[in-house]
Amino acid sequence: MKQYVLDGNKFNTLSGFFTAFGEMVNGNKGYFGKDLHSFDDCFFGGFGLSTPCEIVWKNSDVSKSYLGHECYANWCREQIEKGEFPDEEALENIKEALQQAVGGQGETMFDLLVDSIQSVEQRSNGQHVVKLTLG
Repeated sequence: MKQYVLDGNKFNTLSGFFTAFGEMVNGNKGYFGKDLHSFDDCFFGGFGLSTPCEIVWKNSDVSKSYLGHECYANWCREQIEKGEFPDEEALENIKEALQQAVGGQGETMFDLLVDSIQSVEQRSNGQHVVKLTLG
């Protein structure tokens, strides 16, 4: 099983995460998404990630602090500004997530990224086996 190593000490922003992840998979200046949607698409679109694989996220505790509630709140604000929602319910959900994040509650950006990675196998019906190890 191929192993990829992501070092949480090498970035301190969401944008930095996407850059570090892209370089981990595809080398210097490599791409693996620039936002949550394109990041998720890359798992299913053959953007260099060889499966089955294990992603070892070293220093994930450092990443967890940078990609916490504040980062998620900022992301929610950006989504609201963009105004690209399929329906009113989706907009209300993001507003509720923003309120929770501002209050230091609910999901964090770290949680969303971890969930996205951990759910790849299930969402691909076992075609893309991706194991995530936090350390």
